[in-house]
Amino acid sequence: MYSLDSDFETARSGFINYGQVVQLVSESSGLSLPPTIIHKCELTSAKIDCQEPVSQLHRVALEFIRPSISIGASSRYFLENDHGKVAIYEAKVGENETVSLPDGCHWTILRNRFQK
Repeated sequence: MYSLDSDFETARSGFINYGQVVQLVSESSGLSLPPTIIHKCELTSAKIDCQEPVSQLHRVALEFIRPSISIGASSRYFLENDHGKVAIYEAKVGENETVSLPDGCHWTILRNRFQK
């Protein structure tokens, strides 16, 4: 995982904070997901406005910023593991800038390595 500059193309070194645009890349195949925004998870929700640094073993949610599906004004789309299948979960923003998410949308950071 690495953070991206505002052009969504240029990798940036350094620490990753919640709310930044990141890209997940497989070390073995080189395949990557589209750019996503990383959010902090607490229990069953993601905090949209958190700016703290990300650490290993934190639970996170990954929000697509350029999904290939139409976006509703109040909807956000998250990466989900739906019984072993990768899916997109549509969520609505609630009070206090949080989004309620199912367990399949919560991911754990095991390792963070910058690649150029």
